[in-house]
Amino acid sequence: MSENNEKTVLEKATIKEDKAVKTVKTAKTDKKKIEKKNRKRPIKEMISELKKVSWPTKADLRTYALCVIVFVVVCSAFIALIDLGVAEVIELISAPDKLPGWLNDLFGYGG
Repeated sequence: MSENNEKTVLEKATIKEDKAVKTVKTAKTDKKKIEKKNRKRPIKEMISELKKVSWPTKADLRTYALCVIVFVVVCSAFIALIDLGVAEVIELISAPDKLPGWLNDLFGYGG
C-alpha cells in the first residue's frame, strides 16, 4: 500500500470511530432527556400503565381467592402435623422412661 492510501484508510477509520462515539453520546443524551420528561409525569404514566392491565372478573377473583384459602389451610395443616410430630419426638428424647416397651428394649432403657 502506498503512504497516501494508508493515510486515507486511517482517516476514514478515525472518522467512523468519531461518528460512533457521537452516536453513543447522542443516544445517552436522548435517553436522559426521555427519562427527565417521564419523571415529570409519573401519575400520567401510572394511569397509562393501569389502563393496560387486564383486570380479573368477579368470578375469576372468587376462584383465585378460594384457591389461596384452600392452599393456606392445607399448608397450615401440614405444618401443624409436622410440629406435633417434632414435639412428640422431643418429648420422647427428653424423657426416655416414657418410651413404649419395644423401644425401651431396642435402646436398652429401663430396668
